[in-house]
Amino acid sequence: MSLIARTPILCALAFAPSMAAQQAATATFQQGCGHPLDPYGTVLSYTGVPRLGATFTVGYQAPTWGVGRMSVFAYLFTGLSDRVLAGLPLPVRAGDVMTGPIGAWHCLILTSSEWLLGTTAGYPAGQIQILVPVEPSLVGLRLYQQWMIEWRINYQGAEDGQLYFSNGGVITLGN
Repeated sequence: MSLIARTPILCALAFAPSMAAQQAATATFQQGCGHPLDPYGTVLSYTGVPRLGATFTVGYQAPTWGVGRMSVFAYLFTGLSDRVLAGLPLPVRAGDVMTGPIGAWHCLILTSSEWLLGTTAGYPAGQIQILVPVEPSLVGLRLYQQWMIEWRINYQGAEDGQLYFSNGGVITLGN
């Protein structure tokens, strides 16, 4: 068979979606920030791996500062990039893009946020379980994640709300 006769087959193989096994993976990068008593702040971690049809867990562990807590709200940013957020190069300081009582204005936003998952979570730790759909076209997709934690602190009768950010995480969906 000549090369010309094989060209359509080679082209079809080159552009066909890959059904080869893709290793599911998780990793973390950079570091979070927080209160001056614990500058490394909240830590993002993973349990399990993001395989099609399986559940994995994205958790956080926050420092304990010995002050009362009324409530904690945790938001998991999930996005397609660790390089750009709404046209701004990442990382970007939270204080440069947010206004109001954001707490640790010096915290870095490390990921874009195309999807936002929220939870009222525990202190000093919380988690979200994510079920990866069985969709072969998702294999190999890389997503970036970061927790934003809103603390509602009741300290000596005064309430204060502040935002802190975790380190970043990256997942690769696999089968």
